[in-house]
Amino acid sequence: MSPIPETPMPEEQAEQPLEEQIPAELKAVPEAVEPDEVEQPEAAEAVEGDASEDVPTAPVEPEEGESPPQPPSKFQLLLRKIGIWALITLAVFAVCGLLVYFQIYRPVKQNVALLEGQLADVRAELALSEDALAAAEEDAADVAAMLVVSEARVALYKTMNGITAAQAALDKKNGQDALKAMKEAQTAMDDLLPLVRQDSPEAADQMDTRLKAAISSLSGDFKTTKADLETLTALLMQQDKLFLGE
Repeated sequence: MSPIPETPMPEEQAEQPLEEQIPAELKAVPEAVEPDEVEQPEAAEAVEGDASEDVPTAPVEPEEGESPPQPPSKFQLLLRKIGIWALITLAVFAVCGLLVYFQIYRPVKQNVALLEGQLADVRAELALSEDALAAAEEDAADVAAMLVVSEARVALYKTMNGITAAQAALDKKNGQDALKAMKEAQTAMDDLLPLVRQDSPEAADQMDTRLKAAISSLSGDFKTTKADLETLTALLMQQDKLFLGE
């Protein structure tokens, strides 16, 4: 492109001031638009903003086919409160149950288990004691039986000593000493006969009968008395063997 040639400005127009060189149509535009009027759109926008804030917004209408949300009824509120209090009550009972378990039930259970163990030990010791007591009772019974046998044998030997003394007196033809000896034998036999009757009542009756017969026949023939005393001696010796368990 060729450069546009500059047209020389006339000398009269160049000597005029700059304001006079501006055409009249362009001078009218600045006079019509003032600086204050240029800033008015911003103020207007501010006013429009304030006005928009004061204007209440219309409620949002629900879409077609949807019902507006309903507030909860009194019954629903009551059920909600009941549920809350039920949960609180259950929580309190749960806490109380845990406290009872750890503070009361569990220690008591442990003590019961300990006491049961101690009771089992005591029962075992008691069983051993009962066995020992039973053995001691058996020993005591044996000792008592031996004591009875010993007492019976003492009475038996006293009776035999009296009978032996009576037989010796009869050999000497001394009826008075024989009667005295038989009386002593009868006294000893009174202690012997109850012990003999426990095992053999018939043997006890035979001993008593023979001694009484010997005493009765002493006033007559000594042979009858000696025969009765010999029979009584045989009965006493047989009873002594029974005492010894032979």
